Amino acid sequence: MSNLIKSLIPIPKIYYYFKVYWRLPLWMCVALLIGCSSTVSIPDNFVRPFARQEIMVTPPGTLTGFQAAVTENDENYHLGTGDEMTVEVWGYPELSGKHTVGPDGKITLPLVGPIELTNLSREQAAKTITAKLAPYYLDLSVAVRVDRYTSNRVLVLGRVAHPGEVHFG
Repeated sequence: MSNLIKSLIPIPKIYYYFKVYWRLPLWMCVALLIGCSSTVSIPDNFVRPFARQEIMVTPPGTLTGFQAAVTENDENYHLGTGDEMTVEVWGYPELSGKHTVGPDGKITLPLVGPIELTNLSREQAAKTITAKLAPYYLDLSVAVRVDRYTSNRVLVLGRVAHPGEVHFG
């Protein structure tokens, strides 16, 4: 029956062309794209000139004075606004916790309220907290640990790579 239908309906010759040669336009496009590609070769003796700079090396004895000053500054660090710290009251976990020194220079503890801590060392801050809690608790042991030093910052201005506020610790 299919031969009967084929004989009744004339099929144009272009149908046979696409049936046999449908891949030809595809391969012609691929050949055209490959033919348009090109490569660039760089000569072997190509060298980009650059300015020569000498590297200065610091003599070993020079750094010992700076290292001693850094150790001394770590021991004498004073708390400032934005510093993140942990207050540990031994035996009283409800009083212990992490605190951030606010813009007013204070932290807030339960029961005693705000406590001024700016420009105090860690030891002085621990003594201040102990004094504030002494009317409510006996024989306290308080430790203050600075987790993140954020009050150490410098404002860098001028023609530099990254102007703005720089934190260091």
